[in-house]
Amino acid sequence: MSLGTVYRNLNLLAKIGEIKCLKGFDTKEHFDHNTFDHCHIKCSVCGIIEDIMLPKILAKHLDNLKK
Repeated sequence: MSLGTVYRNLNLLAKIGEIKCLKGFDTKEHFDHNTFDHCHIKCSVCGIIEDIMLPKILAKHLDNLKK
């Protein structure tokens, strides 16, 4: 299976809402199977991206800052 096939299918799954496509951490797209409302944090040392749960009011404020 080619890498292009993998990414086409990941993007299709993101389009229909089965997974989330994360952008803005670097030049790569990252995909998350957790579709519930949550935020992400990236380690500045190792680069790993993790889910974090924030109170809704804080998460909404952070989303507004990205726009």
